[in-house]
Amino acid sequence: MSVSYFDAIADGNGVFTFLKILVRWRGSLYKLVWLDLFGYLVVYFLLHIIYRFALNMDQREVFHMIVDYCESWRTQLPISFLLGFFVSGVIGRWFQTFMYIPWINSIAYNVMAAVNASDPRQALNVRLSVMRYLNLAWIISMRQTSDRINSRFHNRTSNLNGSEKACYRVRHNQKDMFNPSASSLHSSPRSASAPRRQQLTPLTANRNVGSYPQTDILVDENSNAFHFNDENMFNEFDLLSIKETLRGFNNDKKVKQTFGKIITESEIEAFEKIARERFIKTRQSYGLEEWVPLQWAVRLIDKAGIHGNIGDSKIISTVLSQIGQFRSQLQTLRIYSNLTLPLVYTQVAVISVYGYCLCQIMSTQYTERFVNGTNHGNQMYIPIFGIFYFVFLMGWLKVALCVMNPFGDDYEDFETSEILDYNLDVSYRAVLLDEATFPQSLKAATNVETKMQGFEDDNLKDFLDEVSHDLDQIEFDEDDNDITNLELRESCCANWKCKQSHSKKQNGRFADDDIVIESNMPNPLNY
Repeated sequence: MSVSYFDAIADGNGVFTFLKILVRWRGSLYKLVWLDLFGYLVVYFLLHIIYRFALNMDQREVFHMIVDYCESWRTQLPISFLLGFFVSGVIGRWFQTFMYIPWINSIAYNVMAAVNASDPRQALNVRLSVMRYLNLAWIISMRQTSDRINSRFHNRTSNLNGSEKACYRVRHNQKDMFNPSASSLHSSPRSASAPRRQQLTPLTANRNVGSYPQTDILVDENSNAFHFNDENMFNEFDLLSIKETLRGFNNDKKVKQTFGKIITESEIEAFEKIARERFIKTRQSYGLEEWVPLQWAVRLIDKAGIHGNIGDSKIISTVLSQIGQFRSQLQTLRIYSNLTLPLVYTQVAVISVYGYCLCQIMSTQYTERFVNGTNHGNQMYIPIFGIFYFVFLMGWLKVALCVMNPFGDDYEDFETSEILDYNLDVSYRAVLLDEATFPQSLKAATNVETKMQGFEDDNLKDFLDEVSHDLDQIEFDEDDNDITNLELRESCCANWKCKQSHSKKQNGRFADDDIVIESNMPNPLNY
């Protein structure tokens, strides 16, 4: 997020407020424009030196004509109007984008209020599972939007040497909006040992490509048509990548501190089946989709209503409507991320500002024009007001360019990692309904059990027991994905970390006696 300075200027003490605003470097105007200002001054004084020491009288006259021409056109360019209109649109879009980031407060409150009838233990398990699914959908969606969430829950790939962490940045592409299962991550360079995908044809399908399984071709003698074994064509390398990526979600420290696990093994298998079916139908790799855990949450709410964990059937439609709004916010946020401002619009603003600054460099040059022994030229060796005007215009433009993609890792970008921590913490504690958070005299309400027809044949209890058993096997490691210093941005040293990690594994420099202290996390479903 942008740097907060409200507390420093809240008292409004005259000159001290002025200094409190100016004496800042992090997120300041100086940090944005100092390099451009340095280039501006270098070009200005280079032309000044050429004018003073390299030009003869005739050449100086031509130089004077250029200075006068630039001065006349500088006042005619509507730079303030163009830049102000551009910045206003970008800042408005920036604020709207932030407002579309889903916060789980409201839906957690509705789930807590709705799913609290019948068996208290079963209702607790349902509430926690629904919140797990909503947070999982949030993570999957934001991985395709935010660099910080993508860095925190990165893709994990496997090769012959084992799993290896790779560095990615989010790719914002308008075409990704129309391909819900497309991956929006930049692929890391493929290592020499990693297998390379080749297009399978009837002539190449029987070849053993790298470490991929050999594809069987069945030929129908009557029709002379080729038939492929679709199951064998599915790439096991992609399957392992999906499995390890989803398992990596559970290694996040905040996830372990709250839900213990964000996704279970059976739910990982469900994603693997989706990936396999998509490959069989489209021959394309699969990217995780946020609507999958949301439809799990919808089905779980329906099952809770059948078993009487929701007191009224009308409340079921209210909770489902909340889940639909949550899904709509995620989709709108992805559209805002991928659908950028028209390139021509940005080019007009950039070209106008830089063109105006070049024109200003010439129009503010020091000149010597003697008429009757008096110098009528510009006698300012340092263009003070020109520098101020350049700083204002360039700062305005740089602010707009910085906030055009608010999901990066700059100071002006959204703190999506902190938002996720808040969502995980609030959604877990809200639906837990710990009696210690209520006054002693405010006991839980007694609800009449109203089960719907068909609950005897439903397997909700088996599902919740399976989830509880999976969460019982959680092991907590203090070093798992612990983000301790958010000031050290990932973009600054991500490549260096990746190279160092890769070289250490190749050279075998990891200590064999490294000890990881692990302890079992309590299972919230056993409360």
